Amino acid sequence: MNLSQFVIRVEKFEREFWFGDCVYFAALDRLQPVQADLKKLTKDEMTHVVKMFLVQWGSMTRIVNQKHIDWGKLAENLRENAGSLEHLSDKELLHCNFNDLEVRDSINGLYESLDQKWSHTQVINSGKNAGQKRKVKSGIGPTSISKTLHLLNPRLFIMWDENVRNDLEFKSGASEYLRFLTYSKDLLISCLSEGIDTSRDDKEVVQDIVAYSKSRLNDEILTMYKQKTVAKLIDEYYIISSPKKRIKIG
Repeated sequence: MNLSQFVIRVEKFEREFWFGDCVYFAALDRLQPVQADLKKLTKDEMTHVVKMFLVQWGSMTRIVNQKHIDWGKLAENLRENAGSLEHLSDKELLHCNFNDLEVRDSINGLYESLDQKWSHTQVINSGKNAGQKRKVKSGIGPTSISKTLHLLNPRLFIMWDENVRNDLEFKSGASEYLRFLTYSKDLLISCLSEGIDTSRDDKEVVQDIVAYSKSRLNDEILTMYKQKTVAKLIDEYYIISSPKKRIKIG
């Protein structure tokens, strides 16, 4: 990846998926008080903001609508990790030291608070045991976990779609997500440094990326583009770069 490729693919995403930005920014706006103080997170916000964001914007209906998922319990788990989010509140992707023990513990704690599994009965749909029932454990999964974390700190956490994990050969789990963040930071610094000062803060880097653009985006798209974070833009790059045809909005 070089700077020109990065900008061209992000612009492609902006042009093709601009309609999803209204839902994205609405969710971020609704969760601003929670971003400042995770102890304020309620079951209603998990159900009516986070869950609906995952359904409407993230195409996660089949996963997040499972009846056994307790969104109130997930909200409680996150509230118990409020200190971790507070510790990360001033962290940005390009400047975060992912080797710092407190940073690693905070990210792991937040990820694992959402990585809860519930036992439930599942009907086997195919094969010689089709129609039989079995006990399984499942939760909201790594894609939904990463999208939720992004809503809580959009300057640090990157959304982590299944196609992206597979393309880059990452497994699921907190330690792999931390490795993915580190990989993405290093990739971005290598790419952006060709023409952008990555030592500047997140908003300034985004403005420089927009200014580097050679194509013309309409004013509505450009306005939303400028409000995004570096962590959001690298997600857009990954999605457009994926050889898979099943591209999701986020």
